[in-house]
Amino acid sequence: MADKTKKEHATTSSEHEWYSQMIQLIKSDIVELGTIPTNVGEVDTGDNGAMYGSLLEKAACISMIEGYRDKISVTKDAIKFRDESSDGDAGEAWISYGKEELSNFVLFMQVKGKVRGMMIDFLMKHKPEGRI
Repeated sequence: MADKTKKEHATTSSEHEWYSQMIQLIKSDIVELGTIPTNVGEVDTGDNGAMYGSLLEKAACISMIEGYRDKISVTKDAIKFRDESSDGDAGEAWISYGKEELSNFVLFMQVKGKVRGMMIDFLMKHKPEGRI
């Protein structure tokens, strides 16, 4: 019985530590996403595309968190969001933003805003209530 309690405590402790690290990472990510220039005509989505790479990295971070895994998915070539506007029959519908779409600055900024909003939502849900 004591072993089980120790295991549960270790799991809770490591989970707490992971969430604490995620909170710190997400706080810095939110700030970094806010510094992406807003006066660019087109986003470089190539290997040297720092803005694109940064957005993929931040999106991947939030997609690892339970509660967001079913809302956002990230691959090396795209960011996908669950299509919440579709009817119940299309429960697996995703809207994908690949390199071509994200090279359009307006779409890039919309996706950036959605990712940043998810990060802020995560912080609002976990930080103030003292869970972390």
